[in-house]
Amino acid sequence: MVGDVISVSKQYKKCLFGALIGVMTGFQGGAAQAEVLKYRVSSRYVQDSNLFRFADASEAQAAIGSTDMKESYYTIGAGLEAKVPVSRQSFFVDADVETFRYDRFSNLDYTAVSGKAGWDWVAGSQWSGQLLYRRNERLIRFLESTSVVKDIRVVDDVGVRGAYRLHPDWTLGGGLKRYSRRHDIQTRFSFDEKMGFVEVLYDTDSRTRVGLRQSVVKGTFEEQELVGTTLVDNDYTQRASSVLLYWEGSKKSRFNGWFGLTRRDHDQFPERDFDGVTWRANYHWLPTAKLTLNLGLWQQTETPEERTSFVETFGFEANSAWRLSAKLSFRLGYQRRDEDFKGRVLVSGDIRQDTLTRWTLGAHYRLREKWIFSLDYMDLTRESNVPASQFDARRVTLRVRMVF
Repeated sequence: MVGDVISVSKQYKKCLFGALIGVMTGFQGGAAQAEVLKYRVSSRYVQDSNLFRFADASEAQAAIGSTDMKESYYTIGAGLEAKVPVSRQSFFVDADVETFRYDRFSNLDYTAVSGKAGWDWVAGSQWSGQLLYRRNERLIRFLESTSVVKDIRVVDDVGVRGAYRLHPDWTLGGGLKRYSRRHDIQTRFSFDEKMGFVEVLYDTDSRTRVGLRQSVVKGTFEEQELVGTTLVDNDYTQRASSVLLYWEGSKKSRFNGWFGLTRRDHDQFPERDFDGVTWRANYHWLPTAKLTLNLGLWQQTETPEERTSFVETFGFEANSAWRLSAKLSFRLGYQRRDEDFKGRVLVSGDIRQDTLTRWTLGAHYRLREKWIFSLDYMDLTRESNVPASQFDARRVTLRVRMVF
């Protein structure tokens, strides 16, 4: 499996990521010229009404010695975006380094490296694909953590996929991927997923593609979980068979989605298994030249952050963007997620059920092409049949970025 080949340390991956940046900027002076080469610096100031996602003031008092749940912080960052074509190949990198400094809880200060690098490859007239590495590093969101700790979550995601055109209307594809999520402190949340898939697609004459996909995922947690007095193994194997659909109605609208059967088998406890229907549908629409609307609807299994068992999620989201002028734009978003913790049963015998609701509103202004100013607001609420898991939080972010 590709996961065994690319199982390297986090330090090596940082060096690899830095080397890719150096190589790609080095193309400037060589025979290959960068098609895109942009540098950026940025700064954010954030106010969060409930950074640690406490259920109420009494929980805050017990955890931090105060009923004041507010926190503010600022960030300073620098980044690079580059795209370099070499003959028919295309190499790209998009990376940022950002330092976070907190007001009240300075013990949470940290510096993160995030971004992606890859290769869009072509071989002959029938083969094409992509090699992609992504990294995301940040402080946990305190969605499940019961203690206030500086736990840095690092995600390394690397994969390769390819497609072979058997016929002008038929394409055979496949890929391998490894997803690794590591926690510095709460290592019980750390796990790996190794995934492989094959698919076949048929192009119709009406801007439509249909296909079939078969995938297998092997999930392995770094530690066993202590439930009561028993160590529980949460490792699993998940298999899915799906029907794929891609439709482009016009230049202003398009749809993509999948529908299938998913089976998730745990190595130790069959009562945590899942066998059912999963699906997702996405729709993109441009009602006018200045207005964009994206809709999403899904029902699927997930292993969310800061959790050691899966949830079945039914979700809906709607996001719109309105470009009032070349300089000024607005964004509005809504998301609702209903989560059933079918991988874990409460002491009462019930299944934990959560509903997360998020509203976002933003304004963005571009000044003289290089400067971008943005103001964003987020309202996040979680309701649950476990009272201690409920919270509500509001966040305001002011951001300034310069691109050159």
